[in-house]
Amino acid sequence: MKYRKMWIAGLALVVVIVVARWLVFPMKPFSIVPALPATPRNDTVVAAPAPPTTYSPEGTQKIEQEEKKRSIFRAIESANMPISFWGQVVDQGGDPVPGVSIRYSYSVERGNTLGVPWSDTKVFKGEITSTPNGIFAITGLRGSSMTIESLQKEGFQHNPRGAMVFNYFGHTASGKFVADQNNPVHFVMVNKATVEPLVTYGGSFGKTMRLPGDGTSVRWNVWKGQPDSNGELQLTLKREPAVITRVGQPVTWSAKVEVIGGGIVEASPDELLYRAPAEGYVPVVDYPKAEQKGGVPARSFYVRTANGKYGRIELDLYVGDEGPTARCLIKAYMNPSGSRILEGGNPMQALSR
Repeated sequence: MKYRKMWIAGLALVVVIVVARWLVFPMKPFSIVPALPATPRNDTVVAAPAPPTTYSPEGTQKIEQEEKKRSIFRAIESANMPISFWGQVVDQGGDPVPGVSIRYSYSVERGNTLGVPWSDTKVFKGEITSTPNGIFAITGLRGSSMTIESLQKEGFQHNPRGAMVFNYFGHTASGKFVADQNNPVHFVMVNKATVEPLVTYGGSFGKTMRLPGDGTSVRWNVWKGQPDSNGELQLTLKREPAVITRVGQPVTWSAKVEVIGGGIVEASPDELLYRAPAEGYVPVVDYPKAEQKGGVPARSFYVRTANGKYGRIELDLYVGDEGPTARCLIKAYMNPSGSRILEGGNPMQALSR
């Protein structure tokens, strides 16, 4: 009986608590939420955008290195230009020489994966024959430069003179070569059957003549290649000071070149064909043409002696030599026959004295 009363009392307490809760916090009425309209079905799957690519500092550096290599590759190959060349072969008289075998080579620059410039140059060779008018043409090639290797024909001898290498890219001191079909490059071959016997001396360096710096004239025998008081060639050097005491000392100077009883005319140093002109000679010329400080390059002259013989001389004057005299190096090509042609079978050795 005792426990029954306690159970009834507990149940009553629960009822009181529930009623009190309802009175303090009344429950909200239930509401019906309307259904949303149906969304049309779409089976297409849209991929999510890819995240931006990022590189580590090492990866970025590698990409830059690869791009640099590709740039060098393109720069190397850009040196290859279209090659066109027109030449003409003539003999010592200026007449065309047909049937000459001309061997040539041309260089092609190749890019490389290492990005090292000029390390993979390929050289290709070819051969062509001159036409009846001595003309030959090399066209349709591509490269950075071309070289005329040799000219050959039975009974003829080629004495190389002038340019033999022609640069089409223009990265050398000579600049870019531009071919002209109407102005072919000339090459001289000596016809041995009609060769003129020449008196030559001086070789590659020249024979030495000493000139006093005080204006005293010195004469030279153009046939024997030595000083001679009765020689046809006379040189006079005047420098201030007359005696040089140290190398590099400032000096003002002038010089005169004279052919006694004959004449002299200045020649172009890069002529391909040595042939003396018929006219234009004067007794004396200035070397150089006006007073200068310092030296000037070697000068070339055509000479005509008192008895009507022709020759070509080259003078290289070293006005800054220490002491009372200065060196003058002399080379000569003299024709004793009276002909104006100054091309020999071997200009450096024929009848040398």
